[in-house]
Amino acid sequence: MTSCNSSRGVIFHSMMIMRHITASIFCLGALTACRSGSVPVPTSSPTPDVTPSTQPTETRTPASWSIPISYSTHSYHSISRTIIQEAESQSSRRDTVEVNAWFTITDNPQQSSPTFTGSIDSIYTKPNAIPSFRRVDFSALLNGTEMILTTETPGTPTDYCTIPGFQFLSEIRPLLMLRPVRLDHSTTWVDSSSTTTCSSGIPLTKRIARSYRVGDQQLKAGAQVLELQQIVAIHFSGTGAQTQHQLTISGEGQGTIKLYIDISSGIPITSEAKEITTVSISSSGQTRRFVQQTQQNITLIR
Repeated sequence: MTSCNSSRGVIFHSMMIMRHITASIFCLGALTACRSGSVPVPTSSPTPDVTPSTQPTETRTPASWSIPISYSTHSYHSISRTIIQEAESQSSRRDTVEVNAWFTITDNPQQSSPTFTGSIDSIYTKPNAIPSFRRVDFSALLNGTEMILTTETPGTPTDYCTIPGFQFLSEIRPLLMLRPVRLDHSTTWVDSSSTTTCSSGIPLTKRIARSYRVGDQQLKAGAQVLELQQIVAIHFSGTGAQTQHQLTISGEGQGTIKLYIDISSGIPITSEAKEITTVSISSSGQTRRFVQQTQQNITLIR
């Protein structure tokens, strides 16, 4: 395999895990309806409508919310779709990757233990399925304002890139968040996360910085929820060998996440993420650049 083809093979296989986040698959539709026919001319002036207008019912949004932290275990389903295209050519082929992930998250109240624990229970990808996937356990520990996400599966090899499905650990990232209990529209905060992940057998270090602000209260999935808005900045890099070629992968991107939490229980109900990332792959003195756009939706199962 030539270095160019090797690089292209790596990027199209690896884009399944660099999601984040961040921009979306763009869909545009329009519907126009036209009706023809003559319009009858009235023979007399229309009777004025003297019915008094109905005043709209005013809906008051609370100025602040006190939302508990949910120290419990919940299961979620994530669907992410990523479009990958070479950056230098708008006419180049587009590849689309879809990842379905089912995972479980527990928020732990004890400060001495990991802040979050859980597992990726099942993964289904298109167009290529993952061979011999087994459950991947993980933990996330808060170190200052940085969330460190690692695997906890017993007996796994030290080379995480050999674990089927480990590269999808970042699928759970939008739900791993520490927030204040008391929230209002002036509340803002920041955090970051660090994750070791893999791209076609090449280990990557991925760092993400997030800033938060409080949105509006609304009805979603039959529950009163509060929208928390995130602005995400992404950086990742890694070096490794593949098919006798030394590859260097680096990239950066940005995105937005809307996370909706149940006001009464504090449980995350759903999240909507959009992300756009630029990726560079260098091998044998040549560099190719790709752009990926990702949209992810996470929904509470139970």
